[in-house]
Amino acid sequence: MLTEICAYLHNYFDYERHYGDISVIGNSLFCNGKEIVLDEGQYFALFRNRFALGVYKQGEILRDRTFEGSIWLLDFPDAILDADKFAKEWMDKNGSAGSEANSAFTSESYKGYSYSKGTNSKGKAGTSIFDNAQFAAMLNPYRKLP
Repeated sequence: MLTEICAYLHNYFDYERHYGDISVIGNSLFCNGKEIVLDEGQYFALFRNRFALGVYKQGEILRDRTFEGSIWLLDFPDAILDADKFAKEWMDKNGSAGSEANSAFTSESYKGYSYSKGTNSKGKAGTSIFDNAQFAAMLNPYRKLP
């Protein structure tokens, strides 16, 4: 979820950027032929043009690829890592198409039982983690203007 969180915030918490011919080979990163050495557990983002290919953590298995783009080294505050954990737990519980949170129905009744639920910020019955008020409150201090 860190890729989605960073895109939502317009903030990647980057402290160093490398631009040029990027290669991912055997879980090692290269920019213009020079290896980018990362600390164990270091977060980084890969970009092709202006579009994020993803936020990764050193040690994750990446597929080999070569492209023109950039590598950004990232340093997340603990609050963002906590928000990521919260989002993953929420998605595990509510992210499936069959969950009540993502039901297409705003109300239902059957044999005397009925319920109604509100809609998300887009006026739809299904919700997103980004529509969760507690989650938004965790992220607001880190949001940048686009």
